[in-house]
Amino acid sequence: MTVDRLSPLLGLAIAALLALSPFLMGALSPAVSCSPSLTEDQESLKARIVEVFLALQSAESNGANISAPLRMLNQALALIQDGDPASLEQAGSIISEVNASIPQLAAEGEQMRLASSAWLYSSLVMLGVVGALSYLYLPRLIWRSWVKAKREWEVAAS
Repeated sequence: MTVDRLSPLLGLAIAALLALSPFLMGALSPAVSCSPSLTEDQESLKARIVEVFLALQSAESNGANISAPLRMLNQALALIQDGDPASLEQAGSIISEVNASIPQLAAEGEQMRLASSAWLYSSLVMLGVVGALSYLYLPRLIWRSWVKAKREWEVAAS
């Protein structure tokens, strides 16, 4: 490239950096939290939510459907953000309810996993049985039907 073609590109790059500098400086500056400080009750409830969420995650890995308990935990989290004492009490009861339902969810997930495994294995066995029967009886069936279809034909020497 020549100097004549380089100078407009250089000017454009400098203009773009100047235009983006406020954003770059904001991204490079240390993060300052402007959210209101949480009380000890809110912190303890959030810690309980994390514990319950991790338990739900392990129940999900066993095959449980955790969509309804997650909605309840989201509702409890919204109540915690409100910060009212009544909301915090209600959030605590929701968290306790979800925590109490985890063993049942894990058991249901285990049953679903066993049922899906049984379905998979029975399907594989049936596929094997159909394959074996096809291997044994399909050639006979094909040849018999071919012979019946061609019974009227005569072979002549040419």
